[in-house]
Amino acid sequence: VREPHWGCGARWARPPEARRRAGDTGRDGSSVVQLQRPATLTVELSNGGDAPIGLPDFVFDAADLFDGAEERHSADFNLELVMPDADRRTYPTRNWAAHGGFTREYPRKLEPGGRVATQVDILKHCRPAQPGVYRAQLSYGQIQSNWIEFRVDAPTRAHIDRLVARLDIESLSDKDYTPFMRICYMLGELRDPRAIDALLAVAEIPTRPPRVPKARQMAGHAIYALAKFNAPELAPFWIEKLSEQWDVPAERLGKLGDPRAIEPLRAHALNFGNVAAAKALAELGDDGAIRFLRWDTLRDMDPDDESTWRGSKALELLLSGERLADRLRHEHPGVRAYAVSTASSEGRVDVLTKAFEDADVRVRRRAVRGLASADALDGEPGEHRIRIDALKRALSDADPNIRRAAARGLARHGDDSGEELLRTDLHATDYKTRLAARRALQSRSL
Repeated sequence: VREPHWGCGARWARPPEARRRAGDTGRDGSSVVQLQRPATLTVELSNGGDAPIGLPDFVFDAADLFDGAEERHSADFNLELVMPDADRRTYPTRNWAAHGGFTREYPRKLEPGGRVATQVDILKHCRPAQPGVYRAQLSYGQIQSNWIEFRVDAPTRAHIDRLVARLDIESLSDKDYTPFMRICYMLGELRDPRAIDALLAVAEIPTRPPRVPKARQMAGHAIYALAKFNAPELAPFWIEKLSEQWDVPAERLGKLGDPRAIEPLRAHALNFGNVAAAKALAELGDDGAIRFLRWDTLRDMDPDDESTWRGSKALELLLSGERLADRLRHEHPGVRAYAVSTASSEGRVDVLTKAFEDADVRVRRRAVRGLASADALDGEPGEHRIRIDALKRALSDADPNIRRAAARGLARHGDDSGEELLRTDLHATDYKTRLAARRALQSRSL
């Protein structure tokens, strides 16, 4: 629960359909259910406050909301999974999630004490393949539900053998593309070493001239599947792929730790300015490429011209023992601005709050935008209060743009401290300023 007047909960819709393993318990002592079809969760929103809450952009009334193709999903309702390997994934992804539709009334109001519920089938969001225990959480805007745990059993040896057999490159054709893509994904998630040779064969399938129309795409899916394997024997393959214009080979070499990769990575980083290769070298104990790329980028960055700060992403990389907050002490404001951008993307409230103390107004503007972001979720206990306190302090900044950004951010996060400024902006001569103030005040009333 992120706001005192909101509540969001998730539970298994039909527990009897999910088998329970004797003696299996989750981290909170709850039973771990074994995932079957359908894996349906009931999701409930409740208003525990004393004022109505608007729900204008989620189709709770549609019985088939989560049925069918991905474009039916609402961008405002997300499923987050913690995989058995501790990787965190969210569905739907930002790249293809559609905007949520309106409910039957506009805006729909959830009265005090009211509840509204819908159901979601996890298997219609994604296809969990890794064996082990998953943790699932659902969110609606700034509100997050409790966590639910479920188990995916390991497939049989015969099943994996059947999947591998379907990657026979001698019989591949264009019509095999969609099932082929799914098989590669499954084999990558399962990480069974018996699949490596078959995936390597597909990854090396000739693409010029293409033996099948989608040979390049098929090879790409096989390569991404191989990237899931922590297999030292793949180091020569990834070294060979460094000539390709993508980051996966360098990233894998950094994780594998093979010393044979150091010279190829160094050449790739210095000759092509490849940031992924520089980062991989740092993981292998060589910070030289990052230092060179930083120096090369700073040569073209004018401290007085913010338009020149669009430099290499090498400025986002950290040296061994360096912390992101340390970059806020750099003499160049562009470097400090890069640290703020990184903190915003990573949700580092501590760094953003510290950056707001910067003497350069351009750095402070970026910091307040990160703190005010409507997409920001506070992961650690107390972070929400820290964020709100920092935005309140920003209301007294000398820069009017910072004050406006702070007021809008406070409204988005449910705080009315900047309401007076927003109401003043409703009468501004600039249309965009009036529109931003109106939207912020509307978000405060929801």
